[in-house]
Amino acid sequence: MRARLSGPQADRRIYAKAAALLSRFDRGEKVYTKTKRHAYLEIRVTSWWRLLSKNRGASWKLMTHAAFDNEVNR
Repeated sequence: MRARLSGPQADRRIYAKAAALLSRFDRGEKVYTKTKRHAYLEIRVTSWWRLLSKNRGASWKLMTHAAFDNEVNR
């Protein structure tokens, strides 16, 4: 099963790195961490960008670090 990626407009290099990390995730590598509060999956793309999955990796949303914090702390 291939993970889906969505999110805001970002630099092409950010999407390329996110896609590469998702490809590694699809191959079974553990490139994610689980959030403590909700056990969502998180992949750190850069220091400013995160990938968040609320459904165990079926779909991923690219978001800024600030938007990620707001979403996780709800």
